[in-house]
Amino acid sequence: MISMRTALFVLLISVAAGLSAADSGTDAELAAKLLAFTGGKRVKIAWESRGPPNQLMAFDTQDARRRVLATPKKNNTPAILRDGSAVVYNVDGDMGPKRVGCNIIDWASGQDRPLLRGKVSYLMDVWRDEQAGVDWVYASDSFCVNTDEAGADIQAAYRGTEIRRFRVDKPEVGELVYNAGPVGPWLNLSADGKMAFGSFPWPRQGYLNLETKKVTLVGEGCDSSMAPDNSYHAFHCIGNHTTVAFYDGSAARKVQANPKAGVGPTREITVNHMTPGERPEVLFTRWSTHPRYFTLKDREEDDGCLWIGRFDTSFTKVEAWIRITSKRSEPCGWAHAWIQP
Repeated sequence: MISMRTALFVLLISVAAGLSAADSGTDAELAAKLLAFTGGKRVKIAWESRGPPNQLMAFDTQDARRRVLATPKKNNTPAILRDGSAVVYNVDGDMGPKRVGCNIIDWASGQDRPLLRGKVSYLMDVWRDEQAGVDWVYASDSFCVNTDEAGADIQAAYRGTEIRRFRVDKPEVGELVYNAGPVGPWLNLSADGKMAFGSFPWPRQGYLNLETKKVTLVGEGCDSSMAPDNSYHAFHCIGNHTTVAFYDGSAARKVQANPKAGVGPTREITVNHMTPGERPEVLFTRWSTHPRYFTLKDREEDDGCLWIGRFDTSFTKVEAWIRITSKRSEPCGWAHAWIQP
């Protein structure tokens, strides 16, 4: 286990050696940088490495090593449970008639088991009911259209008809969440479980009031996400894939009061300034389990690398970055970061 003192020492040595935050360095150096980056909080990151072969990767600052958790076909879209104990991820992931499912893998032991199968089994988010002590998986039937039927219409392939949730400990226990209109592949919940933000369907993004089951559309874009606390902050990439449209909590409270309220982004935030002199397009923007940290991939065909960014305290800009993977050696996809509460 790397202590905060050791992390700062290794970070100083790395800087002296000419490594910047844009260089992940060795696993020990990466762990040290992440601990310094988060003020000593333990960090776990799960991500899709697009090989070949395709792999579900993991990194933990506690043991300072990256490892392979599983080898799904593609599109594994991992989500770490709120207590950090396990990762839920999609399997197969091809947009064909066979459909996807999702598995759950224990972080410590690596034990992997099927979680959901069937029509509604595309993982969207995991949410913990703190009062009941129960973890839920939210899933949709997105990606259930045969690509031969969808043809060139990628929107048809993304489109689903319903969202359901299932208990992690008893996946046979499920509940309908929403089926009043088309849904897309992205959805994240607030900590209190009262609001969600996602695609209805892609590229339309909006809030879902989970108490009234009403959707309020607020913009168009990709890769939407919602803060994991009760701030109700949310964002999504806009068309240029270099900035996100950011909605602060007042937007969610406005649509809670009136689902027909007109709401636009509070501001736009640049999210592609990781490396001086480079302004790449980005993909897969996703909040971590901590409201100030999020992950994304810079898009350079299949060679994009994974980053974790930190918002400033007022959520007006991204104030710092750490690179997790090397674009030359490890092309990546979706990721999720767990940060110690």
